[in-house]
Amino acid sequence: PLLTLSSISLLTTSLYYFHTPASLTPSSNDVGYWGLVTAEFNWCEPDYIHSKYLAETWNSFTSLFYCLPSLIGFLKYSHLISRNVPFCILLLSMFLIGLGSFCFHATLVYEAQLLDELPMF
Repeated sequence: PLLTLSSISLLTTSLYYFHTPASLTPSSNDVGYWGLVTAEFNWCEPDYIHSKYLAETWNSFTSLFYCLPSLIGFLKYSHLISRNVPFCILLLSMFLIGLGSFCFHATLVYEAQLLDELPMF
């Protein structure tokens, strides 16, 4: 976990300091596959740099790291799931947080922003 957290921190920090040159950033006329950005927050990384399907590539993929422990937990402890409801809720919550965050950073639409923020409460 510490190595993963360190790797994500290093990647995120480097993205803030080494931003993409203006010649590689999309113009204001470029719109991704999901349409115009309707999210209230859009400050993580440049939009649609690597693909027209992913607004924020790195944030999208690192959000999936939340899904991994929950999937491993479901597979490894499947025999306990039916007897331990709080454990099941915890694993499901982690999975939904990761999936919602992926959807938000991939699309930058307001509805996906709600999928990102609401499961955290």
